[in-house]
Amino acid sequence: MRAIFYFLFFIIQNILKIPTDSLLHIQDEPIVKKTTQFLENIKVIFPKIHLSSIFKEELLYLMYSANHLGDSYIHFLEKPTHSSTFTYRYEAELTQLFTKNKCSRNNSYYFQDSVTKLIETQLATENYQPQIKILVVTKLDNLQKRSLLQKLNNLPFQLLLTEQTEENVDLILSDFYLNNQSTPTFYWNSLPLENDWTNLIETLQNFEKQKIETY
Repeated sequence: MRAIFYFLFFIIQNILKIPTDSLLHIQDEPIVKKTTQFLENIKVIFPKIHLSSIFKEELLYLMYSANHLGDSYIHFLEKPTHSSTFTYRYEAELTQLFTKNKCSRNNSYYFQDSVTKLIETQLATENYQPQIKILVVTKLDNLQKRSLLQKLNNLPFQLLLTEQTEENVDLILSDFYLNNQSTPTFYWNSLPLENDWTNLIETLQNFEKQKIETY
C-alpha cells in the first residue's frame, strides 16, 4: 500500500514539476518568506537549536509541497525516523510554535506532524548520546562493588551496567584476566587508580565517537 502511495505521489510530483534535488533556488517568494519566518520562529522557541542547511531545505520542501499539493499529501513525503521522547518533552514548545504560525492541528495535521518530526530529528541529533553497555566482572566484595558501580554511573556517559553475561555487550570491565573473550575488555585494578579511570574515560569516549559516527 505504501508503495502505491509513493507511486501516486511520484506521478503528481512530475505533473507539477516539483524539484526533488534542491528547493533553495526556487523563485516562489511567498513560500521563501513563509519558510524564513518559520525558521525565525523555530529559533525563538528553541534558541539553542542549530539549524543545518539540510533542515532548512527539508522545511522549504514541506512548505512548497503543502502549497502545491495540499496538506493531505504531505504524509507521502515522510521519512522513517527513530523513535524518541522529544515530542513529549517539547510538547509545550511545539504547541507554541504552531500557534505562533497559526497552524491548526485539525486543518494541517500532516504538515504539523512532518515539521514536528523534522524538529525532533534535529534536536535528537544535537542531544544524542549513545548508550554503552558494559559487563562488570569483579572480585570486589558487595560494599566495594556498590561503590564502584556508583562511580561508573556518575561518569558523563550513557552507561548500561550489567553483571550478567549477555549478548550485545560493548565492553567488559574486569579486575582479573578472562580467557577467550571476543568482546573488547578493559582490565584494571580491583580498586581502580586515578590512571585507570583516565584510561577508561578515554576508552568510553572512543566507543561513543564510533557509535555517533554510525548513528
